[in-house]
This record gives sequence, structure tokens and C-alpha cells, in this order.
Amino acid sequence: MSQQQAEPALSTGADGVPAHIAAYNDTAVDLPVGALHELFAAQAARTPDAVALVSGARELTYRELDAASDALAHRLIAAGVAPADAVGLLFDRSLAYVVTVLAVLKAGGVYVPLDPRQRAERQSWILDNTAAVLLVTDRQAAEETSFAQGRGVLRVSDASLLSYDPAPAPRVAVHPDQALYVMFTSGSTGTPKGVVNTHRNVVELALDPGFGTEAHQRVLAYSPLAFDSSTYELWVPLLRGGLAVVLSSPKIDIGELGEAVARHDATAAYFTTALFDAMAGEAVESLARLREIWTGGDVLSATALRKVLGHCPDTTVVHVYGPTEATVFCSYQAFTPEVRTLDRLHLGVPMANTAMYVLDAGLRHTAPGETGELYVAGPHLAQGYSRRPGTTAERFTADPYGPAGSRMYRTGDLAAWNEHGEIVFQGRADQQIKLRGNRIEPGEIETVLTGHPSVNQAAVIVREDRPGDKRLVAYVVPAVEGVVDTAELARYAGRELVEYMVPSAIVPLGALPLTPNGKLDRRALPAPAAGTAANGRTARNGVEEVLSGLFAHALGLPSVGIDDDFFTAGGHSLLATRLVSRVRSTFDVQLTLREFFKHPTVALLAEYVTSGGGRSGRPELTAAEERPRLLPLSAAQQRLWFLDQLEGPSATYNIPLSVRIRGALDVRALEAAFTDVVGRHESLRTVFGTEGGRTHQRVLPADTVRVGLPVTAADEATVAGLLAAEAARTFDLSGDLPVRARLFSLGERDHVLLVVMHHIVSDGWSYQPLMRDLSTAYTTRARGERPAFEPLPAQYADYTLWQQ
Repeated sequence: MSQQQAEPALSTGADGVPAHIAAYNDTAVDLPVGALHELFAAQAARTPDAVALVSGARELTYRELDAASDALAHRLIAAGVAPADAVGLLFDRSLAYVVTVLAVLKAGGVYVPLDPRQRAERQSWILDNTAAVLLVTDRQAAEETSFAQGRGVLRVSDASLLSYDPAPAPRVAVHPDQALYVMFTSGSTGTPKGVVNTHRNVVELALDPGFGTEAHQRVLAYSPLAFDSSTYELWVPLLRGGLAVVLSSPKIDIGELGEAVARHDATAAYFTTALFDAMAGEAVESLARLREIWTGGDVLSATALRKVLGHCPDTTVVHVYGPTEATVFCSYQAFTPEVRTLDRLHLGVPMANTAMYVLDAGLRHTAPGETGELYVAGPHLAQGYSRRPGTTAERFTADPYGPAGSRMYRTGDLAAWNEHGEIVFQGRADQQIKLRGNRIEPGEIETVLTGHPSVNQAAVIVREDRPGDKRLVAYVVPAVEGVVDTAELARYAGRELVEYMVPSAIVPLGALPLTPNGKLDRRALPAPAAGTAANGRTARNGVEEVLSGLFAHALGLPSVGIDDDFFTAGGHSLLATRLVSRVRSTFDVQLTLREFFKHPTVALLAEYVTSGGGRSGRPELTAAEERPRLLPLSAAQQRLWFLDQLEGPSATYNIPLSVRIRGALDVRALEAAFTDVVGRHESLRTVFGTEGGRTHQRVLPADTVRVGLPVTAADEATVAGLLAAEAARTFDLSGDLPVRARLFSLGERDHVLLVVMHHIVSDGWSYQPLMRDLSTAYTTRARGERPAFEPLPAQYADYTLWQQ
């Protein structure tokens, strides 16, 4: 992966384009031109026996894929598919899907991938909008395709498509500028928009020199087929003689992705920025196996990127930008093994034959530092929107800076040139949302919600009340005075919308807040309340206790009941992916995302884990009847102890939490409460050492431990620095308690409490039960009483023994 970099200049060329912009857009490269399937056939002729596809244990060579698609293309022509006809495809990821796509193209058709998660009415609308003449599917039951409404339906499978009578390729002429596929994105009016991409578009993407010659030889193909990232996953390897690793499961979690990378020796993958962030946190070792990672779809987390750059020294990470209308990607910023520092994030450099402009309202180039709208030009641009000539004319306009007759696409993204000659993303010019890699128009969700008889008005926004956790929140005004049944409204939205467009929370309001100009005041919309039931059942055993902590941490809640549904409480698919990964590693079970959707409460999941559903073969986690004199360390503790001994004490593994406390505070009661909590949780009074060459942990008796709460005077000007200094103070794991607290006093009724734990006894979610117990103990101590905690079903030392 290589990239160019231009230095800014102020001079202007004869064509009116500033010199630094002309240099930035100097991307001309001669690339092959032709229909995609013809270029694939040429590649198959060069490498007929190379493996093109692998799915599970099944492999398909280039010769087999080419021949199977030829045979199916003849069947499609016989079924009435003519040049430029649309063909609907309803598939899970499979070998059959790839065979069918190629067959549609060889028949001269245009493929229209349908999302199996969408409701039938939407799928029917898409078929009508594209005038599809046929539906091809791997669904064998007629009721699953009733939305086809009189169209022909061809039902296929891997087995049926790979058992064929050889036939020559159909002789159907296809121009490079003919439509190749139509993919639908969310529409602001409530109606989806179909983006029509051509053979030229996809060939330009797949053969872009930015992908190099070797890094993309074995690419993971796991994206939903109706998402444009699937275009990269299939055609970048298949037009280069590489291999696409097709993951067939409809729902794939972080653990399964990591296992697929290792099992198939994958060399490259694309992750949405949200999934990249999750992988960085939960499976960074898997990322280190890849030669290149491409990530985009939203603003990239600098923290996640730095972690991957540090842990994966030989992996190139490429931050990409590109709307569907520009065929997946149109620019990239590469962090190669030689570039492991992050000075700043920007949109990088354009792909081959691509130009990018930042223009003002008069379509003039903006000066450095001036915000304008981002436009993209070049052969990546789609034809436009299916059956939307007005919208097409509005968004795809004449390019005043390109060759005669060329067009540019108005992205709706705001951007600015920085002092380094780079384009920096500045947000949206409209209300369009990017959430976990999905493009969402809030208007489409609002239209669905106001379609419910109980709702008069609706507004939908993205909230990020916890750093890194973006969620859709809907605000609704009842149609008649009263209370909206939010649970029923959520079920209704779930039936009408695809999963990623269903709000995580629905908040009823008497009226939507407005600005003085009469527009929606988004800043005045309140944060949703925590979504768990009051007085719910609490954990009854060790497994439920641990799972309750994991659920609460994932949801950002102080606690959850064992019957609280993860998704009703505000969870979504990406949070579920993180949680599944944590459960897998904590309990050593083979939990999948699909199984989690079937067991979305602590009680159900605990039953699944303990009944052997995850095939761990372990007994139930309970308090050990007898403990050895030298308690072993868990696998995670062993790693952290080794690093501590190798590198010396480090603040890198400190986990701080600060809480602002306003109002009356009983400092002595709070100090006593800390001692109570440390007495309740053995892990907080554990020290570590070595005896006879064996590393062990030693739990100090509760009656010998007292936690001090020193008070330090501070003010607004100094408190941040004092907090940082205290958080950075290291632990001596062989002698210090792995937790400490300090109170910073800014006044008689204004304090900041800082709690610091070492990672060897905490992974972040531990703060939920700790702060819950601290609150209980403080309330009791403030009354002059001692807290009467119920004994914990199991301690961390019991978990360590259970894990052995």
C-alpha cells in the first residue's frame, strides 16, 4: 500500500484550479476496461486451477466457478432474462450467491441484492422499483418468497448449481457503462433510494493499484450482500486471481471472525469503524494475522487505531472514505508498517482516476481552513438513482473542473483543507446518519413511527452518551393526550424496519423542543432513562453474577436483573458482538451471536452456558469447597503479572473512574464503605507473588484490611491535573491492594471521587458491581449501621480454580 502526498500551494493554474488541488487530484492511471464477468473469465483462463472461493469445507476453483456460472446464465436466459433486465437475489452468503451473480452478469442482466432481514413489503417494493423480471433465491419454501407477487422464482442451492451440464459462455454483449447492480440505501422521505452502479465502476474499484498485488489474495467475505462492502470483498480478490473466504452464517460475531482469519489464513478484510473498534478491544490478536485492514463507514476512533498500530506492527491499516454513489471507496489514508504514529486523521488521497473537491455554495474551491461541501468525480461515480431522475440531477451534477461531459457527485459531507494539503471530514450538511457502517436517513424511521396510530410526531437522532457507543434514539409525541406504549411501538418498529434502523430507545415527550426559529432543537432532547425493570430478580449463582456484570458493562448500566432483555435495555447488534466475545473468553464456551439472540437475558444465557450448550464441558461455577494453599492465577492474570515483572510497574494497566459528587458528603461513612466493599470482594484484597517457581495469588483476610480515603484540596483549575497524577501512580502488585481511592475537595459541598483499580483484578465491567455495592454500603454507614451484604455466590479465586 502506498500513497502520495501533495504540499499545499496558493498558486492557480490556467483552468482555475489551485495548484495544490490539481496535484492532489493527479491520479490518472490506465486500468483495464470491460465488463466485469469478461475480466473474471479472462482471470479464470489464466489461473483455472487456483481456488476462487472457500466456504466452510467446500472450495471452488476458478474453472469451476466460471463453468457453473455459464451453465446458470443459460438457465436465466431461458427464464426470460434479457440484456439490462434486473434480477432480484435473495440469498445468505454462499457459493451459490457468487455463482448466481456471475450468471446474471453473463446473461446481460443487472443484479439486485435483497436484504433477508427486510420485511416482505420492502422487498416487493424494490422488485417493483427495478422492474425485476425474476427472483433467484436459496429459499426453498414458497412462503419465504411470496413477496415476488407473480414473478418467476428460481430456487437454487450450492449443490444444484455445482451439478450442471457444461455449456459455453452466453454470447451477450455488455458495455462497460451498463448497470451491474442496484443497491438500496435509506431515503429521507421514507422511501429507499436505489444506487445504480456500472461494470466500469466496479472494475475501477477492484483493479485499483492501491490494493497492491499480494495483500488482498485471501479476503474475508462476510458483509451483508445488500451492502456495498460486499463488492470489495468479492471482486478485489476475484479479478486478481485471489480467494474470497465466504462466511455463510447470517450473524457473525467477533470470535467467529477471528477464527475465520486464522483458519483460512486470510490476508485482508474490511471492517466498519464500529466493528474495527470492537475488534481492537476484544480480538486484536486476530487483527495481527492480517496483512491489510481496511476500515471506514464512520469517524474512526483514534484510540482503537493507536491500539491496533501498537499491537499489530506488521499490519497495514487503511482508513477509507466513500459513499455508495462512488462505489464503496474513493480515498484512503494508509498506516503502513513504516508509519505507526497517528498525527491526525484525514481523508487521505483519492483512488485512481478520482478527483475530490471542497466547494462553496457557488461551486468555487474553498481556501484552506474554510468549510465547504465535498464533491467526488471520476469513473467510480454511479449512474444515479433508480427511477429518481430529479434526485439524480440534484446530486450528480456537471463537473466544472473536469473534462467536457464529466460529472461530480455532491456527497452532502462537509470538509475542509488543512494546512498540510489534506481534506478533513467536518460532519454532514443534512441530517443523514452513519451508524455502525450503515447509512440511515432519520426521515425514513420517523415516517414509520408516525405511521403508528398512537404517534403524532417523531424525531430520531444518534446519541453518544457513552464514548464510542452510538445509538439511535426516537422521541415521539402521542397522537392523543396520554402515554405511548413504547414497548408496543418498539415491536412495531422492529416489524417495519431492518434491525440496524430500529431505535435502541423510544422516549415519549409532550412536545418536541423547538429553537426560536421553529426548528427541532436536538440539543434539548433528553437522554433516555436506563432501560431495565425496577425490582427485577438478581443473580442466584456465580454464573449469573458474572453475566450480570458483563451485561451491565456492555449496556453502560449500574446493574441489570437476570430477566432484563439485552436488546430491550438498549443493546444492539454490535454491543451484542462485544458481549459474546467477553462471555466466550470468560467462560471458555463456544457461544455464537445467533445463540445469544436466542438467549438475550442473564437467566437464559446462564442456563445455556451451564447446561453445556456452549460445549465447554465445565461444571457450574460455584464457591470452591476446598482451596489449595497456593491459589493459581487466571490466564488473564498470568499475562499481566508477566508484563509487570518484565517491564516493571506501569500505569498502562490502571483503570481509573472519577465521579463528581455535589451536595452533603459524609467522608467517614464513605471511607468505611470502601473497606466494606473490599471486604466483600476478595479480588480487591488480593496480592501476588512467587513461591517455588510458581506464581500465586494471596487473598488477605477481610478483618486485616482497611482502605484509606485521603482528602486533597483542589479547585477547578487544578483538579484535572491532580486526577491525572493520581491515576498514573503505579501499583506494587506484590504488596499493594489492587484498588485505591482519593477524594478531591473543591468545596464543602463539591467533591470528585477517584477510584483506581489495576487491570489484574478488573476489566472495566467490574466497576458496575463495585459502585453498586459502594452506594449500598455508604447509605447504610451514613445511618450509623453496618451493611449486611448477602455472601457472593462465588469469588474471583473460585472462578480461577473453575477455569483451570
